[in-house]
Amino acid sequence: MSKKIFDLGMLYFGKMGALMVGFFFMPIYSKVLGPESFGQVALLLSLVSAALTLDFGTTTIIGRDAADSEVSQRKGYEQYLSAILLLIIFYSCTYVIYFPLSFVYGWGDFDELTMLSTLLLILSLLIQNVSVSYLNGLKEFKVSGGLLFFSVVLRGVVTLVAIKYISNDIFVFILSQTIVSIVFAMIFVFLPTYLKVGPISSLDIKKIFFGVLPLVKKGFPLLLFGFSAALVMQLDKIVLSKFEGASFLAAYYLAFTFSTTPILAIAGPIKQYYQPFIVSNITKNDANYRKYSLLFCLTIYIMVVLPVLFVYPFLENVLSLWLGRNPLLPDVLTFSKVLLPAFVIGALSYIPSVLMTVAEDYKFQAKFSVISSLLFAISVFFMGVTGYSTYIAWVFCVYYSLVIVLCGIRCLYLSKVQFCIKDILKYIIPAFVPAVVVYWCGVIISHYLFF
Repeated sequence: MSKKIFDLGMLYFGKMGALMVGFFFMPIYSKVLGPESFGQVALLLSLVSAALTLDFGTTTIIGRDAADSEVSQRKGYEQYLSAILLLIIFYSCTYVIYFPLSFVYGWGDFDELTMLSTLLLILSLLIQNVSVSYLNGLKEFKVSGGLLFFSVVLRGVVTLVAIKYISNDIFVFILSQTIVSIVFAMIFVFLPTYLKVGPISSLDIKKIFFGVLPLVKKGFPLLLFGFSAALVMQLDKIVLSKFEGASFLAAYYLAFTFSTTPILAIAGPIKQYYQPFIVSNITKNDANYRKYSLLFCLTIYIMVVLPVLFVYPFLENVLSLWLGRNPLLPDVLTFSKVLLPAFVIGALSYIPSVLMTVAEDYKFQAKFSVISSLLFAISVFFMGVTGYSTYIAWVFCVYYSLVIVLCGIRCLYLSKVQFCIKDILKYIIPAFVPAVVVYWCGVIISHYLFF
């Protein structure tokens, strides 16, 4: 048990780097760059984040297969390298198409060097994501967590130093992020050969090249899923950049960064930790997979839902400490009041999503995600066009609630995981009692501390 707690702690350690960059550096970046430049940086970072979800499902597939007891370590590493090759080919072709068209039609407000640096940043971050998933599948949590922590924190620090002491422009911001990311991507690629796989010279290069096409076939439904995720997580910023000013987008981006902290820094590592155990136990026909699915749900409830309920009554005070004397604070608070609960619901939606991944129900995931994300996109565009941009945050609440309900119902019809979802449903009503108690404790404490 102590080893499992330590391993989960290392995953948190890794994600804590992302938390630090988002939680501590973003307000500083906004002050150093100014509202106009920070609004443009927010748009570029949103595009990078969108691209990271369009990975042909390689992060999901590689992590799942690495955890599968029937897949050898050599085969798993060759598949991992095939995934990296697929991503390089896909995004290089995308850029080759984009580059000449940008000259003809003048798309975007960024110069060619900035866009090239952005492409390299996307590729290096994609390699890191796939590598972390692969290492977690091998249950190398200490290595993946430690490297992820240092890569994200160092990227944040180097970027801050660069824009503060070299030049506070967008190109320097992106270039500094890219250089650090490339270095760590190379470390991630070669590291498994020193851990378990053996010398890279003994790999079958043909298998790596020929392994690309099977990944395309297997991952295409997940590419649609990734496209849907990109729409949901990043379209709002693109719409706001079109219909609202830079200051409005900057305030929304800060609120979005703050509100996604529970799902990215806490729920994400929980998902990455428990999914390999559920998969490996199912492939071994071990009944413990039900125990791990229940522990997965319980951990998200304790580590995400309850803390947010406790903090919510004094949200304004937390944001004041985070942003300091920032004129964007009132707008950030308005957005955060809705976005924070929305992403708590989003963290809970990981539960049916993971169970469907475990059951390899990729086709339903793809179809559902495409339909739901299109409805989400239509709603967001409607809010932007009609001038109701402040209500975009509410669309997230509706979207994630639908994901939980409809995907949960789907899990009831999947023979591999139907018992898992039934186990979880037994505890829904009892879970309301501690939730109510924790929330009112927050209300009482906030009353005596801040009023």
